[in-house]
Amino acid sequence: MTVENSGGQSGTFSAPVEARLGTGDWTTTDATAETAVPAGETATAEVELGPYHYVQPASFRVPDAEAVARPRFVPRQLPLGGSHLLPNGVEIAVESFEFADLYTYEGDGGTKQLEPTDSEKWAIATVRAENTGDEPADAPLVSDIAIFRGEEEYAYQAISDNRSRYGGGELEPGGVSSGDLPSDVPAAAAREDLHVEYKEAYDGGQVSVFWSLSE
Repeated sequence: MTVENSGGQSGTFSAPVEARLGTGDWTTTDATAETAVPAGETATAEVELGPYHYVQPASFRVPDAEAVARPRFVPRQLPLGGSHLLPNGVEIAVESFEFADLYTYEGDGGTKQLEPTDSEKWAIATVRAENTGDEPADAPLVSDIAIFRGEEEYAYQAISDNRSRYGGGELEPGGVSSGDLPSDVPAAAAREDLHVEYKEAYDGGQVSVFWSLSE
């Protein structure tokens, strides 16, 4: 932010920074905008803010100022195995990934195998969510997670008796939901071309996280 000293003596500008995530209320942060300003001149104060759980949009201001800063949002980029802590205390990670000609899972009556559709192969990501908070909290659902190649989405394949799948939903404190996210992808798809994307509206904003599937 840029401030102007219209007086005849040098001084220091200092003000707390407030933040608003999504459509929530303005709250005070730990950050302070501070800079020395020579008499009759302007100066720029730089402040490091966020990431505030990567909820977008985010807005920042100093109290009583008309100007509001709205930074460009960049989804979080994580490697395979990396985890992201959501604002509600749920930690989510894509732990592993593999291609397969047959998908093996636990179904009604024991272990089963399923072929992909014609000219495709299985892409199987293992997703884990844990409630690290002290209250029940919702883990992301499979409808909020998908495998992508560029902008092309390969959604989760629902199998009615698949007990190996990732479920999500409400978790008690310390509760874990872990399992497969099986998807059909083109036979020519390579690991380095794919990523897992989690995107969900949350507390008036949106969280978006990408996991690279390269080894």
